[in-house]
Amino acid sequence: MAKGARRFTLLYDFEKVLYHELQRVKCFSKYQIVRDTLKSLISVVLFIPKIENNHKNNKYLFFKSMSRGDYDSLFYNVTSCCNKEYIVHDSISRSFNLNFKILNLIREVPFKGFFLEYDFLLINKIYLYFSFLKYLNYIRAFDVISFEILVVFSDMQPFDNIFVQHMKSNGKLTMTMQHGLYIEYKGQEVGPKENYLHCVSDIFLAWGDNTKKLIKKYHPKCKVFTLGKPSAFMDKPRVVDLEYITIIFDQNLYEEENKKLLLMAYKFYEKFNIKINIKMHPHNKHESYNFKSEVVDFNYSLNGSIFVLGHTSTLLYECVAMNIKTFIMSSDKPNAGFPKEFIFNNFSELERVVKIPYDFKTTKHEYFIEYGERSKELYVDFFMDNK
Repeated sequence: MAKGARRFTLLYDFEKVLYHELQRVKCFSKYQIVRDTLKSLISVVLFIPKIENNHKNNKYLFFKSMSRGDYDSLFYNVTSCCNKEYIVHDSISRSFNLNFKILNLIREVPFKGFFLEYDFLLINKIYLYFSFLKYLNYIRAFDVISFEILVVFSDMQPFDNIFVQHMKSNGKLTMTMQHGLYIEYKGQEVGPKENYLHCVSDIFLAWGDNTKKLIKKYHPKCKVFTLGKPSAFMDKPRVVDLEYITIIFDQNLYEEENKKLLLMAYKFYEKFNIKINIKMHPHNKHESYNFKSEVVDFNYSLNGSIFVLGHTSTLLYECVAMNIKTFIMSSDKPNAGFPKEFIFNNFSELERVVKIPYDFKTTKHEYFIEYGERSKELYVDFFMDNK
């Protein structure tokens, strides 16, 4: 193995940085791999990272590479709790320009010797190589900023992950936030296992005890602080004198379960003449579902629902924290755990469980030790006490 390749193999866990790329080479066509290789190559050669530097001795650097409305809200609710000198980078910002430094990077990180343990085609190895250079090229640009502690939004993301690994190799303390509800996908072929398996940070800022147990199980050396979820769901104004139930859809991976929930809701409407409110996942597509316009709406509040139905969405557990009557449909897919008396699998079971007296007081604290403003107080104390 080439000297440079060996050094970088010791510094970085490539499988955690390149997890998504490794999945793609197993299922993408040659055309798709060539296309994505060219994208990575163009990104490395023709774009230079734009890094804002406040030229101060910062205690913290907060970093987020994922962009989504609810993620932005969560990220800034955490950063607003920091009372020390800090700097924030919340997107991957670049300027169009020829990146001459890439030649030095290629010399420093030679292709020869990388990915020897993988029985991949040459084009796949080239794709992985330039994907890694893309991430490393961007993260290296942060070396100009003075800070003591790195806090990333989610270290399962490739940019966040390599940033944490890079800064740990430079002796910096690293932390990661929790970006969603983490579920153990033990023995399952599908599911975002990287959420908990790819944690590389020194400290994990967890929402509740359920996540703390999961992280400690797979990363016993990681310190976990349970601080709750500081960003409460921003509900819409309540509609007066209207009866409806709400379905919370999952990500596209669970489209089949979303459709099953919708069919049960239609049966509920036919029997009780109660309308249906749908809360879609940001990646869902309307055209994938048979929505009946005379029955379905998308703009009602969660809080005004007679009850809420769902499958595995994080928002279901937020509904519990907001004391909204909530029931979960079971399937062969794992979920974060819910009292069995509030779980249903078919329409007759749904009719039965919705009549059960409602009490989720103990459930709430397994997933959110605190929620909203009370959680913010814990984050303020954490940043205040962290020396």
